Amino acid sequence: MLNLKYLPVHFSLFLIIGIIFGYTFNFSLTTIFTAAILALLFLVYLYFTAEISFKPPRYFVIFTAILFLIIGVLSITIQKPQYQKKHYTNHLAAGNHSVLRVSKVLKPNKFYQRFVAEIIQINRTNTKGKVLVNIKNDSLINAIKVDELLFTTNEYKEIKKALNPFEFNYQEYLKKQQIYHQIILTNEEFKVLNSKQRTLRGFAYSLREKINQELDKYNFSVEELAIINALLLGQRQDISKELFEQYKNAGAIHILAVSGLHIGIVLLILNMLFNPIESIKNGKIIKLILLVISLWLYAFIAGFSASVVRAVTMFTAIAIGLVTNRQSGVKNSLIVSMFVLLLINPLYLFDVGF
Repeated sequence: MLNLKYLPVHFSLFLIIGIIFGYTFNFSLTTIFTAAILALLFLVYLYFTAEISFKPPRYFVIFTAILFLIIGVLSITIQKPQYQKKHYTNHLAAGNHSVLRVSKVLKPNKFYQRFVAEIIQINRTNTKGKVLVNIKNDSLINAIKVDELLFTTNEYKEIKKALNPFEFNYQEYLKKQQIYHQIILTNEEFKVLNSKQRTLRGFAYSLREKINQELDKYNFSVEELAIINALLLGQRQDISKELFEQYKNAGAIHILAVSGLHIGIVLLILNMLFNPIESIKNGKIIKLILLVISLWLYAFIAGFSASVVRAVTMFTAIAIGLVTNRQSGVKNSLIVSMFVLLLINPLYLFDVGF
């Protein structure tokens, strides 16, 4: 059973309500900030005027809940493009000479090679924001990699809405990933720019490529290598549609996504490997630091997907419990990781991997 007296449970609940409320409705930042400051001031007033007691006054609990609800509304509102001066949607009228940095390689379809890219410049204005890039299969000469810069003058198009009731709404799905437009290109409609700048995302992509190069030496078949990539690195782009359907029909599709199962196994292996360190001075602290660093390095190499980040955050809490002998339980660790991650990125709430 979930411990309902555990404070992060209450904080998380009202944070989630606030995120949903803020996503559904539009509020001005001035209104939200004013409400947050008033709730905080009232909490401070209640704290200093209340008698010293292990049981806080009822109004203190109510206004704490209201404050976390407001924090949820605020955290999701500041993610909206209209409140970000540098977001590309606020500069589209200036022209379409844009520079994009590829941030993610997606699974291709019959017609396009697909990528997620960040729009870092429109004309001479520095911008930010993600866009879906579709490059026609028959026109792509060289493979596009993460961190490559693309220059194009093509126009951005809105993602099409679902046309039929109960149809999967791809527009809404991408919106929850902060992708509002797409761009369709042929090889003649963009130019790859020379750039030595590397991001952490690009470095992780290079590491995955090196791992694949090493795996290629063992003569795995295409399908075997695709499964290894999914199990080891959480990369499912190379899995064929037929193989994906087979896993889906077998009810084992979750195995192909790096999540709690994989991170739990990694933690158990690392815990056994680092056990001898406990025998030296301050060994438990050193072991904990190595465990946490190793888990987050794995998440980094796997591309920081929502499922990976959620699992690594949860198992970081469990690792702390294992080393300090203060195991608060998996459910409490799950609640803490959920609370922390939603504070950092409230849009995780709408990610099925989360």
